[in-house]
Amino acid sequence: MRKLKVGLGLLIAAAMLVGIAGMGWGVPNIVNVQGRLVDKATGNPIASQTLDVTVNYYQTLTGGSPISGISGAGYSPATDANGVFNLALGEGLPDSNKPDFSADLYVEFVVTARVGGVLRTETLAPRQRMVSVPGALSVKGVATNFNTTPVDARISNVGNSQNAVYAETNGSGFASYGKGTGSTSGGVKGEVTNTTNSNYAVSGYSAGTGAAVYGNSVGGYGISGRGPTTKGGVTGTTNASLTSAFTNFGVLGDSSGGYGVVGNSYSSYGIYGISVSNSGIYGSSTSGSGIFGDSANGSGVRGRGAGGSGTAGVWGENVAVSNGWGIYGTSANGYGVGGNGVNAGVWGTSTGTATSALPMLGAGVFGNNTQTTIPTGGIASPGVYGASASGPGIQGNGNKGVVGTGTTIGVDATGGTMGVKGESNGVAGVAAYARAASASALLVQNTVDGTAIDLVQGKIKIAASTGMGTSSVPKNTPAGTFTISGTTSLGEIIYNTYVTANSIILLSVQNSSAAIPLYVRTKSAGNSFTVAWSGSAPIGTSVGYLIIN
Repeated sequence: MRKLKVGLGLLIAAAMLVGIAGMGWGVPNIVNVQGRLVDKATGNPIASQTLDVTVNYYQTLTGGSPISGISGAGYSPATDANGVFNLALGEGLPDSNKPDFSADLYVEFVVTARVGGVLRTETLAPRQRMVSVPGALSVKGVATNFNTTPVDARISNVGNSQNAVYAETNGSGFASYGKGTGSTSGGVKGEVTNTTNSNYAVSGYSAGTGAAVYGNSVGGYGISGRGPTTKGGVTGTTNASLTSAFTNFGVLGDSSGGYGVVGNSYSSYGIYGISVSNSGIYGSSTSGSGIFGDSANGSGVRGRGAGGSGTAGVWGENVAVSNGWGIYGTSANGYGVGGNGVNAGVWGTSTGTATSALPMLGAGVFGNNTQTTIPTGGIASPGVYGASASGPGIQGNGNKGVVGTGTTIGVDATGGTMGVKGESNGVAGVAAYARAASASALLVQNTVDGTAIDLVQGKIKIAASTGMGTSSVPKNTPAGTFTISGTTSLGEIIYNTYVTANSIILLSVQNSSAAIPLYVRTKSAGNSFTVAWSGSAPIGTSVGYLIIN
């Protein structure tokens, strides 16, 4: 649209630039003109009245005759309160009578209006030349009437900052719409061929709540990007604040059944994310995987962190109230999750509390192996496997450094120097528990002719109880102390559930240096044993015992 200022009484010269339309573009051959009508004597606008405007076209600035067939068209535009009016040149005329605005034309306006109560008619002079400007293409009414002729809009002036094509809509449709119907055709393609150009092949901007660039596909990718090995196929940046869970992502992928974002690379990263304050890549899913990575020979998902304490290359978090994983890895022939780091290859923390039904809830790192068949000459794959060239394969640090539970063996370790090493400043370096009467809490075996237990330094401590117990409430510890009362010549009965028919029971006098001959006379499996002596009863003597099964 170009503006025209005219006057009545004394003519004010008008200047008009118009845009090219028509000529194979598939759009109406119409040019919109805007003018302002004023009383030249007073400067006041000719407001709120209907004008009579006749338009003639010439091939010269002066002289000559109007071009027949297209001249003499009449228009009746109305002025507003400021004297502004609009008219569309060529509107309402048949195609044979529409001016060819791509030709060299001069337009002349004859305006009739009422000024000071008097009807006046003036011919505006000089005639106005139709001049095109870059980016003045106006597309209108082509929603279903597509032109089969390709449109080539370009600006060859390297100093020009205008757009080659500008499309605008104030309705609910798209300003620009691209559709490819062929088997290899595309809807919209952007290309920058100048290697020094840092602009975007396709750029999207949105000032509202919608997407700057939106892709929707029923069978392929909504948006697909491909870049060199050092760049990204699709790059997203954001300056949004962290006020909402879904406003601070460079690239946001949302899917109700498939993948939100898919990245594929043959030599670099399928998806690469970097952030200075939040997550480089964030994935969320209500039913599938938040982030899923697949690689034929590299890393499916790889994370690198350069921060200090508390940061991670890959961070996984599960906020489900039931069983779930922060990071879950599965592999057909390699590692489900492989970690390599200066501090820790894989680091796991847990805030859950283990229960008998869900013992993994309290584990920082949890490994589960469902293999039940042991290969010939091999061993079953472990739930957690650790290997090291110099340090511990698996090292645990905490209230319980390493805890192992299993149907056969809780912890099974082999090493060049130490199979299992445990250090503790509190209760125990290594703690072993058995949950069945037929199981051993700690099984130590040397399969060759060597020492099963080597106590290099320290002492053996066994928790003991005092007293002899009763037949209804026997002692439930393998060691204890009792005092000889001498009330019966048969000896003293010590009730203890650890006693078996094959028990070895060691006796030791605690409070006397005299030689007191003591011996075990009888053993009642699961109930008691009897201690007797030779000679007079050593009344008041304290005796300690240790039951070995």
